[in-house]
Amino acid sequence: MPQQQILILSRQGYTLQADGALFPRHWLLHHSMRDDFPILDSIWETLMALPADQFPVQFRFVDSPHPVLNGYYHLTVHMVPGSSARLRLTIERCTFEALQLRKALQLKNTAALYQQQREFTFLPR
Repeated sequence: MPQQQILILSRQGYTLQADGALFPRHWLLHHSMRDDFPILDSIWETLMALPADQFPVQFRFVDSPHPVLNGYYHLTVHMVPGSSARLRLTIERCTFEALQLRKALQLKNTAALYQQQREFTFLPR
């Protein structure tokens, strides 16, 4: 089962409710996620201005999005149904998936470079 955290955030970015295994619940309540997640803080005003039909907003394979979170994570922001003043942030650990994808892409790039080298080697003069 993936490790994840679900946070209900106020319009100002404060944690109103928390559920999950990444952070201790007592630490999160009434704590500003904008202060701890630079990626959220940088787009917060844009998120607040988005119409409801533009949600969810997803950030995939974010590298260490928080000082205590090492590895890669998917961040998904939903608007809480019935409340335009609250957002639901889901943080899901995906380090294994990210490393597998990176390895596959590196193999693909290496194969493409090798093929390109072979084509250049055998160019007619």
